[in-house]
Amino acid sequence: MVMKGQYLERPTIIASGDLFLEGLFHRGSRSPGTLIVSPLAEGGSPMELPITAELAWAMHQAQRATLRFNPRGFGASQGTPSGSAENLDDARAALRSLRQSQEGAIDQAPRLALVGVQDGGVAALELSREEPDLIALVLLSPPAALRERLLAAGGSKPPTFVLLPEGMGWEGSEDWGTVRIEEIAGTDPKFLKGLPLFGRAVTRFLDGLG
Repeated sequence: MVMKGQYLERPTIIASGDLFLEGLFHRGSRSPGTLIVSPLAEGGSPMELPITAELAWAMHQAQRATLRFNPRGFGASQGTPSGSAENLDDARAALRSLRQSQEGAIDQAPRLALVGVQDGGVAALELSREEPDLIALVLLSPPAALRERLLAAGGSKPPTFVLLPEGMGWEGSEDWGTVRIEEIAGTDPKFLKGLPLFGRAVTRFLDGLG
């Protein structure tokens, strides 16, 4: 039994093609519901990395639904680790699962957001271009190559927040178009310091969307 105010993520199974992926889902009463796309860390369970867990906790405190998952070949997810195309397929399947959960929990059409952590941002960015109803994209410490892709596209749709650890600012980076860029003081690229600062920054950004 879950008491009021307690935090409980429920294990969930996500169908991605012929494979089944493991995920953790938490209900929320505020929009947008948020899909967290974890980095493709070597071995282990990416969805249980401290930074991924911290983001899920921050969304819980903001009363937002979250879904985080292990891509194929990681944790208890079936399959073998693959390239970016397969990671996009897995993220697409997870977003579909999150949308279905929200359609059953709220009266209006679900409002959804994506958070991509490190190289998970590659799949998150591609998915955001496929899904016109997404209201926000957050890229947390993304690969530098994504900067060029955002620039080449003249910005991004939906509104995008690029969140960088201290000392990792993109050279010459300024907010442009629908993209906001922020370097968070007191954090580090390995996510050993200031984890709550990342979660609070994401929450503030989503709150500002109305």
